[in-house]
This record gives sequence, structure tokens and C-alpha cells, in this order.
Amino acid sequence: MTLERAGLVRPDEVRLVGRATQKYYRAAAGGLLLEQLVLPRTRAPIAIFSGSHDPALQAASEKLGPRQLFLTLYVGSLNGLTNLRQGFCNLTGIHLLDESGEYNRPYVRHFFADRDVELVTLAHRTQGLMLAPGNPRRIRASRIWRAADRGLSIEMRARDAALA
Repeated sequence: MTLERAGLVRPDEVRLVGRATQKYYRAAAGGLLLEQLVLPRTRAPIAIFSGSHDPALQAASEKLGPRQLFLTLYVGSLNGLTNLRQGFCNLTGIHLLDESGEYNRPYVRHFFADRDVELVTLAHRTQGLMLAPGNPRRIRASRIWRAADRGLSIEMRARDAALA
């Protein structure tokens, strides 16, 4: 499956240069992240990770030591899938919730409908609110946005934290 058939890009321009046809595409979503890597010269095998930050994968890569060079590009889940699809990396990390309520699998099926890929779950996580011990202000998740009206502060994820 090409990026065009996957709906990620659309044709923009075709140029004839000598006997070669050059095709130019535009990202269907209005943006596309391109990565270029300059790889170190080494005898150790190199694995390239591109995707959402994953503490479990980071810990595993640190255990490999000099036997395996593990390069990481934290670009978010969707950009990681795109980079894997385009061959810019060997593996990616994702945590994407589909409208069906299922994580990851629908996105992987969409991006790699024509390829065999392996989806490995490294961890499950729970998202929620961190409250003072005993929840003295009796905050409920269903009313969290009203908490600000009661003079409580709400801290969101850091701006530079991965959103995808």
C-alpha cells in the first residue's frame, strides 16, 4: 500500500526531467514530519526507534549496552507509525485510542494493511487524576472541569510532553 492509497498524501505536481518523471506529493493532513538521520559508523547493529516515548523500551535499550546501538526519535505515535511505514525506522512506540475504544490495533491495521507486522504490548497504563490523600475536596472525575470554578488549580501535561 502506498502513502497515497492510505490517504496520507495526495498528488501535487508531476515534472518530466529528461527521461525521468518526478512526482511531488502533499500531506493530506496539512503537515508531514520528515526526519533525516546521520548514523554513526559502528560495527554494532543499529536499531532506530521513532514514536512515542516509552519508559519500558528506554530501560530495555539501556541494558543492551555496546552490543546494540539503539537510536531514539521521540516524535509521537502517529509520526512514529508514518516513519515506520516509510522505512525511516525499525520499530515504533504507540498509544492511540481508536473511536471503537480499542488501542493501537486499528491504527496498525490501517497503516500496514498490506504488510505483516508484529504488535507487541510492553505495558498497560492507567490514566487518571492525582489528588491529595483522601481526596479532601471530594473531586469526582465527572466534574473535574467544575473544580476550577471552586478555586482549585488544575495542572495539565507539560507542553513538551508527547501528546500522541
